[in-house]
Amino acid sequence: MSFYWSHGDKLAESGLTLLPLQRVQDDISGFYSSVAAPLLERVDLSASERGFQHAYALVSSRAFMVDAYQGLAMVPIADA
Repeated sequence: MSFYWSHGDKLAESGLTLLPLQRVQDDISGFYSSVAAPLLERVDLSASERGFQHAYALVSSRAFMVDAYQGLAMVPIADA
């Protein structure tokens, strides 16, 4: 399990991996450039990289593991 954090690499006491914030931003930017932007262009839609990052943050902060088959999902009202 990975959590985003702006300082350090590991939280040894709990075994959680902490990713440096810049690495996370670089990964999201790379995904936008290589996958999202070409797909959006193909269907005549446009989204700025900043808009994509905002949408990514909203989804990733609300998604959770449903089960091993479904994986990550957003289920209405489940986080309430």
